[in-house]
Amino acid sequence: MSVTAQAETPRQRDARMEWWREARFGMFVHWGLYSGMAGTWEGKPVGTRGGMEWIQQRVKADTDSYAKAAIPKFKPTPGFAREWAKLAKEAGCKYLVFTTKHHDGFALHDSKVSDYDAGDVLQRDLVKEIVAACRAEGLKVGFYHSVIDWHHDQYAYEKSKQLPHPLKGKPYPNGERDHSKYVDYLHKQVNELVSSYGNVDVLWWDYSSQDFQGDEAWRAFDLMKLVRAKQPKIIMNNRLFRSAEAGWKSMGTEGYAATLDPKYGDFITPEQHIPATGMPGVDWETCMTLNTTWGYSEHDHAWKSDETLIRNLIDIASKGGNYLLNIGPKGDGSLTKETVRSFRAIGAWMKTNGEAIYGTSASPFEKLEWGRCTQKPGKLYLHVFDWPKDGKLRVPIANKIRKAALLGGGRLRVASSGSGAEISVPPEMPDKVATVVVVEFAGKPHVITSGVAGATPPAPRPNIVLIISDDHGWTDYSFMGHPQIQTPRLDKLAAQSLTFRRGYVPSSLCCPSLAAIVTGLYPHQNKITCNDPPGPPLGKKRTPQQEVEFREGRKVMTQHMEAAPALPRLLAKQGYLSLQTGKWWQGDYRSAGFTHGMTRGERHGDDGLDIGRKTMQPVYDFIAAARKEGKPWLVWYAPFLPHTPHNPPEALFDKYKSKTDSPHVARYWAMVEWFDETCGQLLDHLDQQRLADNTIVLYVTDNGWIQSPDSPRPMRSKLTPYDAGLRTPIMIRWPGRVKPRMSDDLAMSIDLAPTVLVALGLKPVPAMQGVNLLDADAVRRRTAIFGECFVHTAVDLHNPSKNLEYRWVIDGHRKLILPHPSGDPELYDLAADPHEKNNLAGRHPDAIKALRRKLDAWWKPE
Repeated sequence: MSVTAQAETPRQRDARMEWWREARFGMFVHWGLYSGMAGTWEGKPVGTRGGMEWIQQRVKADTDSYAKAAIPKFKPTPGFAREWAKLAKEAGCKYLVFTTKHHDGFALHDSKVSDYDAGDVLQRDLVKEIVAACRAEGLKVGFYHSVIDWHHDQYAYEKSKQLPHPLKGKPYPNGERDHSKYVDYLHKQVNELVSSYGNVDVLWWDYSSQDFQGDEAWRAFDLMKLVRAKQPKIIMNNRLFRSAEAGWKSMGTEGYAATLDPKYGDFITPEQHIPATGMPGVDWETCMTLNTTWGYSEHDHAWKSDETLIRNLIDIASKGGNYLLNIGPKGDGSLTKETVRSFRAIGAWMKTNGEAIYGTSASPFEKLEWGRCTQKPGKLYLHVFDWPKDGKLRVPIANKIRKAALLGGGRLRVASSGSGAEISVPPEMPDKVATVVVVEFAGKPHVITSGVAGATPPAPRPNIVLIISDDHGWTDYSFMGHPQIQTPRLDKLAAQSLTFRRGYVPSSLCCPSLAAIVTGLYPHQNKITCNDPPGPPLGKKRTPQQEVEFREGRKVMTQHMEAAPALPRLLAKQGYLSLQTGKWWQGDYRSAGFTHGMTRGERHGDDGLDIGRKTMQPVYDFIAAARKEGKPWLVWYAPFLPHTPHNPPEALFDKYKSKTDSPHVARYWAMVEWFDETCGQLLDHLDQQRLADNTIVLYVTDNGWIQSPDSPRPMRSKLTPYDAGLRTPIMIRWPGRVKPRMSDDLAMSIDLAPTVLVALGLKPVPAMQGVNLLDADAVRRRTAIFGECFVHTAVDLHNPSKNLEYRWVIDGHRKLILPHPSGDPELYDLAADPHEKNNLAGRHPDAIKALRRKLDAWWKPE
C-alpha cells in the first residue's frame, strides 16, 4: 500500500495537488523511435489515422527489425526541446509531460540498466535536455513511462490477453520468460528517472489491463512507494491499475469510473474524451490529440480546428478537469506547422482569457444554452459560444451582481429579472471562438432552477442526428448479444434510447434502403429500387453508348429523389439547415434538399465517404456554423462503415483475430468496433457542446450482413429477403422527452421520417405509411410490417414491378417471403427460428393465404 495513502491527510493532499488543480492546461509529448518512422513502414503508409507510436505492434515487427528500421531515422537536432518548451509557454501551458519510454521499450535517458536507450544509441541524455528546457520556461515537468515493454526479453506478454504486443499469439522467441526479472528492471529504470533530474512533478503511468494489473503485473504499490520516497510531492495517475477501485470499469478509453481510492493514484485519465458532467470530487485530466495519432505520422491530416481545441479547454475547465493536449514531434524533434499554429492560437486566446481558466473550479450551473462557466470565489467567468441575438446574456443566478465586464474589455450593464441576471452585451461577438464575460458578486452563487417563477423562454426546436450503419448484421452489437464484438458507445446509446430490437428496413440493398430512410416511402413508392440503372455497373467494361445510358439512368434515379418528400427538404421549409455525409447515391446532396453536403454526384458518395474513416471535422464545422446562424439542424451521418473494404486499424484487427480462425471475420468484427468508435466521437461532440439534451439521435442500419469466413463477401444476408439482410436495431434518444427502454415491438426505417416530423409538431406527408414510433399505441396497433427486395441492377427505372424479386410480410412472429412473379413461398416462425433455417410453408397453407392477402392489400405489383 502507498505510504502516501496511509500517512497523508486530506489537507496535505490538497497542498500537494494545488498547483496541478490550478494549472488546468498542460502539453503532452509523444516522441521516440516511432517518430522518425512517421507512420511509414517499408515505404508504405501503415494507416492514415490512429496511434503511430504503436507502429511496431501494427506491423508485427520483432524488436531487432524495428530498431534496425527506426534508429537511423531518429536524429534529434540540438535545441529541439527549447522549441517544445517555448511553444508550451506561449500556449499558456503550465506543465509538460513527455514520454521517457513508450511501449517499444526505448528509453530517452542514459540508463545504466539497459543499452536500448538514448545514452547508448545517441550518446545523449534526452530526458536531461527536455527537463532543462522546461525549467528554463518555468514549466512543471512530468514523465510518461510505459510499464509495457516490447523490447525486454523477459517481459512475459502472454500473461495478458488484453495488453498489446507485436508478437502476440506467437511463442517467446527466447524460450520461457521470467516476468519478475522484467519487473526488477522496470523498478530500476524508474528509480533512475526519479533520482537523477531534480524535482519531478508528475509521473504518468501507461498502462494496465483488467487481466494483468497492479501488484500482479508490476509490483505496483512498491513502485509507487519507491517513487514517493524520492519525490514526496509528485502526482501520479491511476494507470498502474485497471480495477473499479482505481477508477476503471472497462478496457475502453472511456471505461473510467468517477471514483478513485487515493492509494491507486491521484487522478483519473479519460482519453480522447471529455466526461459529459465532469467528475465531482475526483481529480481528472483529459488527454487528447491534435489530429488522431499520438506519435507523429506524415499521413494523418485530420487536425482539430482552433475553435474545437479552445472550446475543449473551456469545456474541461468548466467541469473541473485538466486538459493535456498532445503534440507528436518528428524524428528530429521539430514540430509540424499545424502543431505550432494550433498552440499559438490557444495562446493568443489565453493571453486575454487565461484568468478564466487558471485556478478556476467547475461551473455551478447544470447547463447553459449559450456556452460554459468557470468560477472563482466571488466571480463567474461566462464563456459565451453563442452570442445572444437580442443583446441580452441571461444568467440564472439570484445574487446581486456588483459588476459585469468583458474580460480584457469594457464594463457591461446588468439588470435583474425573475429568471436571473440580464447582461447587456455588444451587438457583435468580440471573440468569435469564445468571448468571456466576468461577473462579480458577494457570497456563493445562488443558482435559479427551472422551478423558480418567471418567464420561461420557448423551448428551442430540437436538432436531429441520423446515424446509419452500412452493411451491419443485426446481432453484431454487444447489447444485441454478440459474444465477441464490443460496441460500448452504441451500447450506451441503446441504454439511453427507446430501442426497438426488432427493427427492419424494407429492402436489403443500400441505395433503396437509404432512399426509404430519407423519404419515409417504400422503394416502390419513390421508385428508387436498385443500386444501379440498367447496363453494366461502374467498374465493368462498357461501350460508349452504354456509358451514356448509365449516366442518364443515374440522372433518372436522382430525379426520383428530387420528386420525393425527403426529410431535409421538408425541414428546410421550417428553417432547418442539414448536412449530408457518408453514403449517398442520388447525385448531388441537394437532390434531397440538404443545405450542406459532401457528395457531389458519384455513385457511392465521393468525398462523403471520408467521414468517419478519415475525419469527423465536417460534422463539427457544420454544427458550429448552424449554431452561429441560430438555426436548428439535421446531420445525416452515414459513414462507409463497417462496409468493405474491411481495412480496420491494425490495433482493432489484432484485438479480434485471436477470437476467430477467419481473418475475414476478424476484419469485419474490427470494422464494427471502428464504426462504434466514430459514433462515440459524434455523440461526445454533442455532449461537449452541450447539445445532447436538445438533439434527437436516431439510429438504423441500411441493410444487414453475415460475414463469410472464406472471403470478404457476405452470406445469406445482403440482397436477400431474410432477416440477416433486413433486420436492424432502431434507436431514438431524446433526453427528457423519450423514456429509455428496450422494446420488442416491430419498427421500420420508414417510420423515422414521420416520427421526426411529429416530434417537430408537423404532419407527415400522406404518402408516408410509417407510424410515429414515439406513439406507443400506434406502434402496438400496427398488425404487420412489409418489405420488398429488388435486383441490384435495374431493368426498368420507372416500373418497380419489373425489378422486384421478393415481397415479404411479418405478422407477429410469422414471416412470409413471396417470390415475384412466381416461386415457392417461404414461411418462418421468427420466435422459434430467428435465423430462418426451418421453412414451414408446406405445413401451414392457410397461414400463407392469410399473409398473402395482407401483402396484396399493401402492394400488389403488376
